[in-house]
Amino acid sequence: MTDRKDAATAVEEEAQKLAGSDAETLETKTDGKVYTHVFSEPVTFEGETYTELTFDFGKLRGKDVLAVTREMRMEGHAILVKNLDDDYIVRMAARACTKPLFHGIFGEMSVPDFNRITSVARRFF
Repeated sequence: MTDRKDAATAVEEEAQKLAGSDAETLETKTDGKVYTHVFSEPVTFEGETYTELTFDFGKLRGKDVLAVTREMRMEGHAILVKNLDDDYIVRMAARACTKPLFHGIFGEMSVPDFNRITSVARRFF
């Protein structure tokens, strides 16, 4: 069991290093725990078009973590390392959004926009 725990810790530390290096390049776009993302191209989802979104990661609480993990388990999705799980990250980011937002919007984003938002989110988680 210790080997598995050590391996998980090593993977998580490596992910934090990688996310940290991405997040550092985005530092000018963040203000503490709030990040505003301006899309490289507008995103249309469920009849609404978005040109930017603001994420307030400071408003998240433990109940959000519990709700997301419970929701994912009910869908049959096992989370091994939260910080590495894109589905977990986008669901938490959707909860951090200052506008009511369904996590499915992330599937409609360009890859660079998706990667930037999730990199910033990983830094906070």
